[in-house]
Amino acid sequence: MKSERKLRLRRLLRYGLRRTLILPMDHGATQGPLAGLEDMRAAIDGLRGQEVDAVVLHKGGIKWTHDLLCEQRQLSVILHVSASVRLSPRADYKVQVATIEEALRLGADAVSVHVNLGTDGDHAMLETLGRVAEGCDRYDLPLLAMMYPRGPGVHEFGEAEVALAARVGQELGADLVKVNYTGSAESFRRVLSGVTVPVLIAGGERQETPGELFEMVRAALDAGASGVAVGRAVFQSKKPKAVLRGLHRLVHENGTVDEARREAGIAA
Repeated sequence: MKSERKLRLRRLLRYGLRRTLILPMDHGATQGPLAGLEDMRAAIDGLRGQEVDAVVLHKGGIKWTHDLLCEQRQLSVILHVSASVRLSPRADYKVQVATIEEALRLGADAVSVHVNLGTDGDHAMLETLGRVAEGCDRYDLPLLAMMYPRGPGVHEFGEAEVALAARVGQELGADLVKVNYTGSAESFRRVLSGVTVPVLIAGGERQETPGELFEMVRAALDAGASGVAVGRAVFQSKKPKAVLRGLHRLVHENGTVDEARREAGIAA
């Protein structure tokens, strides 16, 4: 791995624990103006002073907020190159909508690709992942692969399915892999035993409370996860900044669930 890529990865996996807290904010291309992301400039500006390592944005989101992103020097920017829209009869089929060259022109620190394994069109999404991985190798950009088991009859949170998704992401060249949490530290530890790249957990099935989110994150970290990439559980919560403070306590300070609750001002 070349020095440029190592430096970019070091920014993503910061602090002594080499963990990361990523906030995906790319949902608008699929879902439209979700609550919490109606005004992207306000959403990005609201991250000032928050211990977030990176945001995931589509190219339009980077363009609209470029000045605000430049003012937050600690914040890495990940260009998401996959998209689909919820109105499509094949909404789980993601297509490539941006290139590595665009990522460089926009000043992105990394790129991400979304692959749904088990759905119609997964072969094309795998082809996209391989193509983007080659471009990342050529230009020394880290690659985050968002790998989800998804489709008719597919258990999205099953251990075997998530283990497959994580391994496929690594095999096709990702530097980091984002997957669903399998529901227990024991099963997730077995998932991690099959890969060597850092693995992040997604928000998974929507947590009812921030406390439940903290419990899931703590268990995943105990199993060996390298961090989280959680979007809606943060920006659609009643107190996004409080949730981020709690997540930071867990991810970067190795705090307990109770400490995260207190940091977020949430009663046990």
